[in-house]
Amino acid sequence: MHKFSDFAKPAMLDGQKIKISELFNEPIAVMGAKITKSKVNNGECLQLQIQMEGKNYVCFTGSTVLIQQIKDNMNEIPFEATITTVGSAYQFT
Repeated sequence: MHKFSDFAKPAMLDGQKIKISELFNEPIAVMGAKITKSKVNNGECLQLQIQMEGKNYVCFTGSTVLIQQIKDNMNEIPFEATITTVGSAYQFT
């Protein structure tokens, strides 16, 4: 007999929705991430579950830099970071 955990897709990330701009230069803990096809354009969408000040939040972004950083470091979640802006790009530091 199979275990549900062996074949189930990951659960949805939970928390109160927050704008990514509210996270700039704030210490956060990235607790989960999910990359899906964007509903807004032809690109990808990053859904982040974060903790800030002891509360769970979820934010969405199409930032190609953040998406690539998550793809490159998915196995490191959870991790602490700060989201900063460099010109018009967002990045984890």
